[in-house]
Amino acid sequence: MTDSNGIVAVAGCPQPPLLLPGITGRPVAEVERLRAACLAAVGELLAAGPSRVVVVGGAGPGEAGRGADDKALSIVLGRQLLAEAGCRVSVEHLVMAADSPPADCLQAGKSLAGT
Repeated sequence: MTDSNGIVAVAGCPQPPLLLPGITGRPVAEVERLRAACLAAVGELLAAGPSRVVVVGGAGPGEAGRGADDKALSIVLGRQLLAEAGCRVSVEHLVMAADSPPADCLQAGKSLAGT
């Protein structure tokens, strides 16, 4: 999450498909606890009062930048959690290839932070 001062908060959540509502068919206690923990993390992020949120996710080798980045599981799940948490600010996304060199990841982070 960023504002005019750069990055003000970060929430890290796993991206298993099981976290999407209805995937398990019926409630599974372990999955529901994990979803609740993810929603709590996203809620704390939103409580910091961001002006925008950037969902950063991963794609398999060679998949990032192919026009379907908004369909990447990590992005879909991030947007779903934000919607469930009542996000009312602009949401963008950034997909990085899973095999991105560390220098590319660092540059993306600096770009998000505005430095």
